[in-house]
Amino acid sequence: AAAEWTPARGVQVELIHGGVAAERVLTDADGRAVFNATAGPVTARVTARAKTERVDIEVRHADGETPWAVEVDVVDDRAVVDVEDVYLSGALNVVGLMHDVADVIAPLGAMAPEMPLIVRWDDKFTPGCGSCFFDTTFRLDLGGAEGEWDAHDDPVVLHELGHFAEAAYGHYSNQGGYHDLQPIAPTLAWSEGFATWFATEIRGDPDYTDVRPGGFVYHLDVANPPDTTKGVQGEGPTAPHSEALVYGLLWDLREQLDQEDRIWAAISLTANDDLSAVGADLVDYLNRLRCLTPLADEPLATALEFYEFPYGLDDPPLCPR
Repeated sequence: AAAEWTPARGVQVELIHGGVAAERVLTDADGRAVFNATAGPVTARVTARAKTERVDIEVRHADGETPWAVEVDVVDDRAVVDVEDVYLSGALNVVGLMHDVADVIAPLGAMAPEMPLIVRWDDKFTPGCGSCFFDTTFRLDLGGAEGEWDAHDDPVVLHELGHFAEAAYGHYSNQGGYHDLQPIAPTLAWSEGFATWFATEIRGDPDYTDVRPGGFVYHLDVANPPDTTKGVQGEGPTAPHSEALVYGLLWDLREQLDQEDRIWAAISLTANDDLSAVGADLVDYLNRLRCLTPLADEPLATALEFYEFPYGLDDPPLCPR
């Protein structure tokens, strides 16, 4: 696809005066930073960093230490920065996407966790997982090999930020492992299915794409998962099932239920919500959703039947008092 100029929203800009950072601000929605007047020659430094009440993120090189930054001259109180480097612009894009996530979950009262999210990416970085999130360290690794450039694949970044939201605000039970629509453990199916749905929910677009080296595009239609991904491999809702069943079901509920209910039921799960398999899974989500809104039963019944997921609605949900 052709490159598209977009403003770097919500990234940190430092005004450098006499070699010292005199002032720090975040760019606005149009990518502009406004400083107080400062006498004498000044420069500025744009960093892939943002820290607010709801966002605390920094994108660094693969060494985990060196920040992505660009120095610019300020002339006549004005500096225009056009970032053409694919890696720095990708770093800035990740910060902007984090702000998009924060905007969507802001009504839930979600504040930035105490531990900042550190993102690693550069041209020499090829994580074995492709791109992945580590919940114990709040680290996100993005593939940056030639043609991979995951920091520019918004669905990929948002998928990993979905995992971050699970870990930061809810019950993260993703044990890791290979997954590509085949039946897998309920906790893995839930986490991966939720994260893929979350990426499309934030964008309001069911097309999930990941551009890979050689121009190959990995594509998922979240609104229309393959028929082969319906049902479970065995008996009952604790049997292995596909992540596609999860994201398809969640997408189908979006027109019947408020976005806040659908997202909050997912990222507010706790260990106390475990009803079946140990760890957060689709059963726990469905129970929490039914507790949040009694209007969920009718659309739920239709979606459950369509995706052939054996979760019964005859019994009332188990809701905290």
